Amino acid sequence: MDQNLNMQNSQLDSLQSLLEMYCEKGGLDRPSRLPTEPQHDGSVHIEIVMGKIDIVATERGYELSRLSGLTETEAIRELLFDLATANAQKLELEHRKLPENPRITSEGLQDDGYSRWNWMAPAIKTMQQMSPELGEYALSDYTSVLKRYPLEDYEKTNARYPLPD
Repeated sequence: MDQNLNMQNSQLDSLQSLLEMYCEKGGLDRPSRLPTEPQHDGSVHIEIVMGKIDIVATERGYELSRLSGLTETEAIRELLFDLATANAQKLELEHRKLPENPRITSEGLQDDGYSRWNWMAPAIKTMQQMSPELGEYALSDYTSVLKRYPLEDYEKTNARYPLPD
Protein backbone atom coordinates (compact mmCIF):
# COMPACT_ATOMS: atom_id res chain seq x y z
CA MET A 1 0.00 0.00 0.00
CA ASP A 2 2.79 2.45 0.90
CA GLN A 3 4.54 1.66 -2.39
CA ASN A 4 1.35 2.52 -4.33
CA LEU A 5 0.98 5.79 -2.40
CA ASN A 6 4.65 6.64 -3.02
CA MET A 7 4.17 6.00 -6.75
CA GLN A 8 1.07 8.24 -6.83
CA ASN A 9 2.91 10.99 -4.95
CA SER A 10 5.82 10.68 -7.38
CA GLN A 11 3.45 11.04 -10.35
CA LEU A 12 1.79 14.06 -8.75
CA ASP A 13 5.17 15.66 -8.01
CA SER A 14 6.21 15.11 -11.63
CA LEU A 15 2.93 16.62 -12.91
CA GLN A 16 3.34 19.61 -10.61
CA SER A 17 6.93 20.21 -11.74
CA LEU A 18 5.99 20.06 -15.42
CA LEU A 19 3.01 22.34 -14.86
CA GLU A 20 5.20 24.91 -13.12
CA MET A 21 7.87 24.74 -15.83
CA TYR A 22 5.39 25.24 -18.67
CA CYS A 23 3.52 28.01 -16.83
CA GLU A 24 6.79 29.89 -16.44
CA LYS A 25 7.51 29.49 -20.18
CA GLY A 26 4.01 30.74 -21.01
CA GLY A 27 4.19 33.71 -18.66
CA LEU A 28 1.43 32.38 -16.41
CA ASP A 29 1.38 32.68 -12.64
CA ARG A 30 2.83 29.78 -10.71
CA PRO A 31 -0.01 27.28 -10.32
CA SER A 32 -1.17 26.21 -6.88
CA ARG A 33 -0.63 22.63 -5.76
CA LEU A 34 -2.71 20.22 -7.81
CA PRO A 35 -5.65 19.13 -5.66
CA THR A 36 -6.21 15.41 -5.21
CA GLU A 37 -9.58 15.71 -3.48
CA PRO A 38 -12.84 17.08 -4.91
CA GLN A 39 -13.33 20.79 -4.29
CA HIS A 40 -17.03 20.69 -5.29
CA ASP A 41 -16.79 24.18 -6.82
CA GLY A 42 -16.46 23.27 -10.49
CA SER A 43 -12.68 23.09 -10.39
CA VAL A 44 -10.70 19.99 -11.21
CA HIS A 45 -8.76 17.58 -9.06
CA ILE A 46 -6.38 14.79 -10.02
CA GLU A 47 -6.85 11.10 -9.37
CA ILE A 48 -4.24 8.46 -10.09
CA VAL A 49 -5.92 5.21 -11.13
CA MET A 50 -3.73 2.21 -11.87
CA GLY A 51 -0.83 4.45 -12.90
CA LYS A 52 -2.97 6.59 -15.22
CA ILE A 53 -4.24 10.10 -14.54
CA ASP A 54 -7.86 11.20 -14.31
CA ILE A 55 -8.82 14.88 -14.34
CA VAL A 56 -12.14 15.22 -12.55
CA ALA A 57 -14.40 18.26 -12.10
CA THR A 58 -17.00 18.23 -9.33
CA GLU A 59 -19.54 20.75 -8.15
CA ARG A 60 -21.85 20.58 -5.15
CA GLY A 61 -21.16 16.89 -4.69
CA TYR A 62 -21.70 15.89 -8.32
CA GLU A 63 -19.13 14.81 -10.85
CA LEU A 64 -19.40 17.11 -13.85
CA SER A 65 -16.70 15.65 -16.05
CA ARG A 66 -13.87 13.14 -16.05
CA LEU A 67 -11.00 12.70 -18.47
CA SER A 68 -9.86 9.16 -17.72
CA GLY A 69 -6.74 7.13 -18.32
CA LEU A 70 -4.52 10.01 -19.38
CA THR A 71 -0.78 9.80 -19.76
CA GLU A 72 1.32 12.46 -18.07
CA THR A 73 1.71 14.28 -21.42
CA GLU A 74 -2.04 14.27 -22.06
CA ALA A 75 -2.85 15.42 -18.53
CA ILE A 76 -0.33 18.27 -18.68
CA ARG A 77 -1.71 19.39 -22.04
CA GLU A 78 -5.28 19.51 -20.69
CA LEU A 79 -4.30 21.28 -17.48
CA LEU A 80 -2.20 23.85 -19.33
CA PHE A 81 -4.95 24.45 -21.89
CA ASP A 82 -7.39 25.16 -19.05
CA LEU A 83 -4.92 27.52 -17.34
CA ALA A 84 -4.07 29.37 -20.56
CA THR A 85 -7.75 29.75 -21.44
CA ALA A 86 -8.76 30.92 -17.95
CA ASN A 87 -5.95 33.49 -17.97
CA ALA A 88 -6.91 34.72 -21.45
CA GLN A 89 -10.59 35.00 -20.47
CA LYS A 90 -9.66 37.04 -17.41
CA LEU A 91 -7.58 39.40 -19.56
CA GLU A 92 -10.34 39.65 -22.18
CA LEU A 93 -12.78 40.81 -19.54
CA GLU A 94 -10.30 43.29 -18.04
CA HIS A 95 -9.62 44.86 -21.46
CA ARG A 96 -13.10 44.70 -22.98
CA LYS A 97 -14.37 48.04 -24.27
CA LEU A 98 -17.98 48.95 -24.90
CA PRO A 99 -18.46 49.93 -28.56
CA GLU A 100 -19.23 53.60 -29.23
CA ASN A 101 -22.56 52.79 -30.86
CA PRO A 102 -23.52 49.38 -29.44
CA ARG A 103 -25.93 47.40 -31.58
CA ILE A 104 -28.30 44.62 -30.69
CA THR A 105 -26.68 41.22 -31.31
CA SER A 106 -28.33 38.27 -33.03
CA GLU A 107 -29.05 36.95 -29.52
CA GLY A 108 -31.10 40.08 -28.80
CA LEU A 109 -28.57 41.55 -26.37
CA GLN A 110 -26.73 44.86 -26.51
CA ASP A 111 -23.22 44.47 -27.92
CA ASP A 112 -20.85 44.88 -24.97
CA GLY A 113 -17.60 44.51 -26.93
CA TYR A 114 -17.27 40.76 -26.42
CA SER A 115 -15.57 38.42 -28.87
CA ARG A 116 -14.50 34.84 -28.19
CA TRP A 117 -11.51 35.50 -30.41
CA ASN A 118 -10.22 38.02 -27.86
CA TRP A 119 -9.50 35.17 -25.48
CA MET A 120 -8.92 32.35 -27.97
CA ALA A 121 -6.04 34.14 -29.73
CA PRO A 122 -4.11 34.94 -26.51
CA ALA A 123 -4.69 31.40 -25.19
CA ILE A 124 -3.20 29.99 -28.40
CA LYS A 125 -0.23 32.36 -28.12
CA THR A 126 0.38 31.34 -24.51
CA MET A 127 0.30 27.67 -25.48
CA GLN A 128 2.71 28.40 -28.38
CA GLN A 129 5.11 30.05 -25.91
CA MET A 130 5.06 26.86 -23.85
CA SER A 131 5.82 24.64 -26.85
CA PRO A 132 5.01 24.45 -30.56
CA GLU A 133 3.07 21.20 -29.99
CA LEU A 134 0.90 22.77 -27.30
CA GLY A 135 0.27 25.75 -29.57
CA GLU A 136 -0.82 23.44 -32.39
CA TYR A 137 -3.16 21.63 -30.01
CA ALA A 138 -4.82 24.89 -28.91
CA LEU A 139 -5.09 26.17 -32.49
CA SER A 140 -6.63 22.88 -33.65
CA ASP A 141 -9.11 22.82 -30.77
CA TYR A 142 -10.30 26.38 -31.29
CA THR A 143 -10.40 25.96 -35.09
CA SER A 144 -12.72 23.00 -34.56
CA VAL A 145 -14.92 25.04 -32.20
CA LEU A 146 -15.13 27.92 -34.68
CA LYS A 147 -16.07 25.58 -37.53
CA ARG A 148 -19.00 24.32 -35.46
CA TYR A 149 -19.87 27.71 -33.94
CA PRO A 150 -18.52 30.49 -36.16
CA LEU A 151 -17.84 33.94 -34.79
CA GLU A 152 -20.89 36.18 -34.94
CA ASP A 153 -20.61 39.43 -36.89
CA TYR A 154 -20.35 41.47 -33.69
CA GLU A 155 -17.54 39.19 -32.49
CA LYS A 156 -15.64 39.81 -35.70
CA THR A 157 -16.16 43.56 -35.31
CA ASN A 158 -15.01 43.45 -31.68
CA ALA A 159 -11.95 41.26 -32.33
CA ARG A 160 -8.70 42.91 -31.19
CA TYR A 161 -6.51 40.26 -32.88
CA PRO A 162 -6.26 39.27 -36.55
CA LEU A 163 -9.10 36.89 -37.32
CA PRO A 164 -8.41 33.31 -38.35
CA ASP A 165 -8.94 32.30 -41.99
